[in-house]
Amino acid sequence: MYLAFYGLKKKPFNLNPDPQFLFMSEDHREALSHMFYGITQGEWFIAITGDIGIGKTTICYELVEKLDDETLTAVLLNPLQCYRLFADPLMFAEESKRELPVSFNHFIFQQLDQGRRVILIIDEAQHLSPSLLERIRLYSNVEARDENFLQIILVGQLELMDKLHSPELRALNQRISIRHQINPLDRGEIENYIAHRLTVAGACENITFSPSALKYIYKYSRGIPRVINLVCDRTLLSGYINKTSYITKKVVKQGIESLEGRG
Repeated sequence: MYLAFYGLKKKPFNLNPDPQFLFMSEDHREALSHMFYGITQGEWFIAITGDIGIGKTTICYELVEKLDDETLTAVLLNPLQCYRLFADPLMFAEESKRELPVSFNHFIFQQLDQGRRVILIIDEAQHLSPSLLERIRLYSNVEARDENFLQIILVGQLELMDKLHSPELRALNQRISIRHQINPLDRGEIENYIAHRLTVAGACENITFSPSALKYIYKYSRGIPRVINLVCDRTLLSGYINKTSYITKKVVKQGIESLEGRG
């Protein structure tokens, strides 16, 4: 509704992942660097954690895009896919970048013979049971020539670390050599985040957020990108209804009331 009013080419705060809108905070860059380092060093397990909506999955896809052709990557997006894979080793990663052979162990050794490594990224790992996590550890024992060709990145919410520190997962926890927690955006990063997405969407400095508006968005969203997107989308709609491209705290409040079903 508001695209023509603001002169935008597309919605700047859509929740759907879009590489064009990727914004890397300092903490996101650090998380990506940790994953790259762990992969290049041949580490068994890497753990990346962060709050809901912080951008963990987006960072994982950015990692996949930057890896070379000698690295084959599969992403398991939910616990069901993980259960299917490790309950039946003949069903491996339908969502991988390439079609993979049917036998899990055979596939690993086949890639080893070709001088390639395999990266398995498991998203929403906090939902996996301790018994399944232990089974994943056992699968990671595919080793040869003093190098690990199956590397696993566990990605999950903050409670994943609590689960990994439980006594029953002691062996797995000891194998995790690279860990990083992605923190929310700070006040300055939120301003840059909003400006970046507006620019990509085609805004030509015709949309302005007042300092008090940005401060209110920061307070409400706690620096979580997904919440920032929700708030800003409704805020632009509120601005459109009020026929203004100068976004004040009042306009943000109206947007939040709409988001919460109170307006």
